[in-house]
Amino acid sequence: MTAVAGSGAPAVVARLLAGARAGHGGALVVRGGSPPARAAVLAAARAAAGDVLDLRGTGVRAESRLHGAGLHGLLRPLAGWVGSLPPPQAAELRRVLGRSTGRVDRLVLGAAALDLLGGAGRPVLCRVAAADLLDPVSRDVLGFAGRRLAGSRVALLAAFATGGLEG
Repeated sequence: MTAVAGSGAPAVVARLLAGARAGHGGALVVRGGSPPARAAVLAAARAAAGDVLDLRGTGVRAESRLHGAGLHGLLRPLAGWVGSLPPPQAAELRRVLGRSTGRVDRLVLGAAALDLLGGAGRPVLCRVAAADLLDPVSRDVLGFAGRRLAGSRVALLAAFATGGLEG
């Protein structure tokens, strides 16, 4: 995972997207700066994405205690593909997507999110605004996936006011 702030961000975002298109996925964390500056980086990524599948998530203070709420928002457009995953992974994603109940296993959920994003059939851009407000489950899963995107066609871009995806 790479962290970036400031005027070099658009070039780094362009490289991130080019890498995802070429099968060399990765993650980029934007930290600090003003809210409009962080929003501009996320918007520039969308503008540069072209034919890449654009998934957007946002941390919301009111949902920061709802386990998996951030993932629900980000991954919901891929819900129809959950059944193509191995049964344990599909079960974890169904829990996060509100289609079944039970305790979530974060390791299996992380692997499921990684496999779901990687199996989308085309390059994927995950843009996460206000990531510092994500619930802990979503933040952990995105950090897990973000550290394992090499060799995939997935670009993860997470904007934090402070902090970041640990590790």
